[in-house]
Amino acid sequence: MSYTGIDIPDHLGERGDPGYSSDVSTALLDIYPLLARHAYSQAYPLLLNLRSQRMSLRQRIRVLYALGSVELGLGYITDAIGALDEVMFLSLGIDDLGALAEASFLQYAAYHQLQQFTRAAQCCERALTAWKSYLGNQQPDAHDLTFQIDILDALALEYFYAGHLPHSAHSIQSARNLLPLIPPSPTSPMRAAALEWTSALIERWQHRPDAAFQHALRAFDVYATVNPPADLARLRIVLADIILDMVSSDGVGRAFDTRDRIFMMAEPHLAHALAQTSTANDPSAHGMALLAYARYNRLARHEQRMFHVIDSVSHTAEELADFPLLGQAYTGLADELAVTGERESSLKWHHMAVDVLATSEAPVLSMWSRRALIKAGEFHTDR
Repeated sequence: MSYTGIDIPDHLGERGDPGYSSDVSTALLDIYPLLARHAYSQAYPLLLNLRSQRMSLRQRIRVLYALGSVELGLGYITDAIGALDEVMFLSLGIDDLGALAEASFLQYAAYHQLQQFTRAAQCCERALTAWKSYLGNQQPDAHDLTFQIDILDALALEYFYAGHLPHSAHSIQSARNLLPLIPPSPTSPMRAAALEWTSALIERWQHRPDAAFQHALRAFDVYATVNPPADLARLRIVLADIILDMVSSDGVGRAFDTRDRIFMMAEPHLAHALAQTSTANDPSAHGMALLAYARYNRLARHEQRMFHVIDSVSHTAEELADFPLLGQAYTGLADELAVTGERESSLKWHHMAVDVLATSEAPVLSMWSRRALIKAGEFHTDR
């Protein structure tokens, strides 16, 4: 694979470029190892100092890309997007499509953090188009294919949140088709597990809980071994919700003893998710775990109602301006009211959930409230 202008801090063939600076080259040679170690606080002042110096176009692309990476790592999301916009503009100017692809893919991560999933999908689309053009007719190596798989997986996830399930399914299948072409490596299991996780979400929203469970379980087998705690906790929530889908009243029919055994499978995942998200600095994930626990409580027919738990999640979502979480809290509140027989109040909160999620960038999450409203004859599918 030829270098993209971003992958390496310096290149001998560029030393005759107009404006080339040996001082910038030396600084980048020091900064790139800091990026590899995620030492963003150390790299940030060095990059700010470099930004105003005279340098070649390719060096400026590297500096701005590194700055965008650092700003994203430090949570300066808007600044990161601005730096990466500059990278893409300069990359187009020198026809470096590889750099354009990498900058677009990093910008996707920034928009995803802002929950702007449509823009994130557009970044992935641009990254994929640029990367394919960059490769041209050359035979892609393992690195090339790995990057393409990562783009496709991200694109599938953003399409999913935006509610484009057919496009999401197509993207994830395209990634799966490439996976066998890559020689095994230490990162292969995690990359395959990430595809399984996304596939589980797609299958769940297409009302195939059994297939979703198999995908999620395969992902869990890997994540539980590698054990990144934050990711593992979120995957446990997904697994628990899928298990609850399998035993819910509107799910597939099962014999009671089978239903009871499946239902008990959700308990350890919920317990671990609640514990892990309460100690981690991830209030959104903790809110999702609490909503899954409230749903478990309803399906277990426990007498204790969970209004206070769901209210706490909605307050957290409002404080975070996390509208996808807020919409899901409204759905949980509506389901809780339905259990107590308060039909009109339940339908009101389902309507509010649909409205909140329609104004968010994750309308797909309103599916459960829309199903409840359709069942009650209060929602048209063309709304």
